[in-house]
Amino acid sequence: TDQGGGITLRGSSPQILSTLIANNTAPTGSALSMYFCESVFLNSTIAGNQSAEGGGAIFIKDSYGPSFINSILWNDDQDEVLFAGLDWASDVTITHSDVDGGLAGISTSNPELTTIFWQEGNINVNPRFNNPDELDYSLTDYSVCLGAGLDTTIVPPFDIAGNPRPNPAGSNPDIGAYESPLAEPIVVVEVRNLHIGGSEVTLHLTSHNPQITYSYYNSLEEPLGFHQIQVSSLSDFSLIDK
Repeated sequence: TDQGGGITLRGSSPQILSTLIANNTAPTGSALSMYFCESVFLNSTIAGNQSAEGGGAIFIKDSYGPSFINSILWNDDQDEVLFAGLDWASDVTITHSDVDGGLAGISTSNPELTTIFWQEGNINVNPRFNNPDELDYSLTDYSVCLGAGLDTTIVPPFDIAGNPRPNPAGSNPDIGAYESPLAEPIVVVEVRNLHIGGSEVTLHLTSHNPQITYSYYNSLEEPLGFHQIQVSSLSDFSLIDK
């Protein structure tokens, strides 16, 4: 379609719960177009939508009050949210959601008529979908979205697959349409930017006393530190069992 590849809302204000809007195309609003709406999106995932003419994944015109709570807006072509062609003041509220590009992922052609309520709990981190190429937008056990949602009385009791939310009971819900059985993500440390330096070729490390530098992050994309090691003898090394 020309507008709203997944959903088009005109003069209506539904609550849309535990919904996946993915892999759609449209010139404007590849995932969603809203006109004169106050719709609420709860625990929804909007991802992988393509806007051929730069019309944004979510196109908003003359709408006062739409909101996204506990939702993922990720890897959509162009802007995640675009305000354009406004004749009336319009706004959007986003809370406890994972938005690609963060606040910069939202743009407007009419800044004087646009208000963005960027509230607590929003993140801009790869949600780590299981297999988006095969339309599997559930979350891996390492996703930062696990347990990061806002626990409110309006959170849907089940996810898109019928799994209970929150899970386990008493935990915070996940962000997105799918609920994991984990209360929080598994954290794995990842070494990055490994560099072996020195003034000579380092075929035999202990012979050339090179400096080894590296930084490391956890699976939540949080930097944990930077290290530099001077290797001077074979005793500085120990075997690491993979």
